[in-house]
Amino acid sequence: MSHPEEFHARLTIFVTIVAGEKNIINRYRHQRAELEYHTAYIEEFVDDICSSFGGYSDFAQVKTRFSRGSYYERTKIIEPNEYDYLPVLSLTDDVAVEVCDVEEDCKLAGQGYKRVKILPGQLQKHFKNLRRNVLCKQNDGVYLKTEIRYSLVEELDSYLKRNHSQNYLGRKNHNEDPAYEIGQFSLHDLVHGPSVCIRVGGPLCTTDIDLCFCIQKSPGCVLVPAFVSSAKCNVVLNENHWTESVLQLQKETGIELPLSDGQHKHVFLTLKFISHLYDKIYWFLFGSCTPDGLISSYAYKLLMQHHSHRQKGPDYNIGKWLEDIVYFIFGFTRKEGDGRDVFRAYGRGDDVYLPDVHFHERKVKVINGDANKGELITLLWIYKHVEHNDNTVWWKRLLDDDFPNNVDKPVHNGLIETECVDKDGLDSLLRSVEYVMTIRSGKPERPPECIWRHMNGAITRVIIDDQKPLDIF
Repeated sequence: MSHPEEFHARLTIFVTIVAGEKNIINRYRHQRAELEYHTAYIEEFVDDICSSFGGYSDFAQVKTRFSRGSYYERTKIIEPNEYDYLPVLSLTDDVAVEVCDVEEDCKLAGQGYKRVKILPGQLQKHFKNLRRNVLCKQNDGVYLKTEIRYSLVEELDSYLKRNHSQNYLGRKNHNEDPAYEIGQFSLHDLVHGPSVCIRVGGPLCTTDIDLCFCIQKSPGCVLVPAFVSSAKCNVVLNENHWTESVLQLQKETGIELPLSDGQHKHVFLTLKFISHLYDKIYWFLFGSCTPDGLISSYAYKLLMQHHSHRQKGPDYNIGKWLEDIVYFIFGFTRKEGDGRDVFRAYGRGDDVYLPDVHFHERKVKVINGDANKGELITLLWIYKHVEHNDNTVWWKRLLDDDFPNNVDKPVHNGLIETECVDKDGLDSLLRSVEYVMTIRSGKPERPPECIWRHMNGAITRVIIDDQKPLDIF
């Protein structure tokens, strides 16, 4: 068995290698000019679209935009294929636009949700002329519905067909669409959360751009459309909820997510890379994108921020920190009596909520047990195999850009007694993901398991059973 100090040192090396190899700042260190040109191309493309679209549709005029997301936070991995922006709509400055609190009897009152009131006048008349109804009337006035994001997609599609027909490919399903030639672009068939998503062929790679059109009535904060289920609001008309999004964490709010130093950023980059690996594994196994998406970067930040207070002492290295995060995540499904190497896979109903970093009364779902079980089993497999295997040769194949194509597809043989004794055992990872994603829970007295037999003699058991919904509160 590895001593804790030896294992933490090995895990620290693993995290350092992953963060160093996968951060695009390092990957493009010899192509820095090309990376900067690619970013400039994307920014110019966004500014041109926002400016010309505003001339086509008055309500879509943009006064400024803010850059957001992993590229600008210097936490982007692999390639510069995603950029996020917050275009601020010019109607922000219209005197007919007022920002109000949600109703007092709304369950979400005091959690950073607002309403956007549109006073009688020209702007209200303009909204009524849109093809889609974006206004809702309540006792105290008329409010702008979050439905406006769908109107933006429809209006933008109409504009692009008329004015960019040469390069505009129309509305596409970006989960199935291939890479584009430089200059070609399309709109995603659906909105991506609150954002309009554009895919464009860029100088370095095909790039997805999220444009979250928003309203800004106070410095340091914008309002973005929110999706609120009827279960979270007492008010029937819950489509008028907008959520506050803070622009500057440290300077304007005093709140700091735990990414301010290199060590914390290394752990975060490693979590993102493992998420990326699972996405590739799922495509390799099932020939499609993950149906319910991945754990978001913001969710991983919340998990790290919530856990960061547990760090103690000068010897608390990044290997120990990642280990504690893994046990923190799987602690929600553990039962009394489970040993150190016994875990329980996430499943339907195993949802974990944490308080939002800005609005502590707001619950944010950071883990969807059924949707994220494959990603979490990938995280656990990598962590346990680094712990129990002092042979690091398999790291190179795992980190190879061609993974998992450099591994044979799993053989369907029923029992998932996966062993890390032959070669590098990476087929064990693929088989485990496939098993967890396809197996149905068995009888309570004998639930199915993944069993990993490690080179040092240790055995990890992952029990697959159903749990009740999980809640940090």
